[in-house]
Amino acid sequence: MAPGDHDTESTALYLTAFSNGKAMEELEKIQLLRQADLFRPLSDRSIEQLAAGSRLGSFGRKSRIASAGTYSPGIRLIRSGLVKLSIYSQQGQEKVIAMLDRGKAFGQAEIFSGQPFHYEALSISKVELLTVSRDTVRLVSQVDARFNRALVECLSRQFDALVRDIKYASGYTVSQRLVSFLLYRAAEQDGKEALVELAFTKSALASRLGMSPESFSRTLRYLQDRGLITVRVRRIRINDVQALSDLLTESLRNGTSLMHLPGDEPHDEQALQH
Repeated sequence: MAPGDHDTESTALYLTAFSNGKAMEELEKIQLLRQADLFRPLSDRSIEQLAAGSRLGSFGRKSRIASAGTYSPGIRLIRSGLVKLSIYSQQGQEKVIAMLDRGKAFGQAEIFSGQPFHYEALSISKVELLTVSRDTVRLVSQVDARFNRALVECLSRQFDALVRDIKYASGYTVSQRLVSFLLYRAAEQDGKEALVELAFTKSALASRLGMSPESFSRTLRYLQDRGLITVRVRRIRINDVQALSDLLTESLRNGTSLMHLPGDEPHDEQALQH
């Protein structure tokens, strides 16, 4: 081999590996976009444009991904890990407003409203996510009507969830909120029984429902003692969906607390403080 041939061959191999690596990354981004509800209806061309205008990133556990008062750099699509969106009172009390895992996204509303984040986005575990740039999102939304429809549907679901949260916080006791959450998740399944798997810690879910961890645990124990549910760490099995539904219906109809215990009165103060 002539002098310099080795360096030339090494450079060629490096460029080939780099090119293959970039191609593989683009394929991974396209696959991730296709699997997400928000992007699934889009054309191949739009998916490719979004992938080209995006970048992969990672965050360690308990990292701040977005801060209140800052502007969205684009749609943040979670590839792996768990993210919680929280707001804080002036006293520093945390209220979890959403818990997101693989395939979920945030930041889309702020792109079009032009408003900064009103919440903090924090990683609960190591998180990998895809950030589709703000300019790319706006460009594709101008040429693909399916993307606009998907965005409207996504924001409509978020608004529906907000209305449901306000309804629960203002008119449900703390135990009624938890039972309503379990029944909401059970509605996604068929049969007398249902299995609810919690992607997040019980304390995070308690905050999401406007409950203290103590009230959350007490309600689970109350339902388990009556044979309505079985709790195994982050898995809650509803042993009789209809019986649990009847319990909630009777409680709401009579205007009484579900557990008849102190701290479970209607219009509980804690949820309204956040």
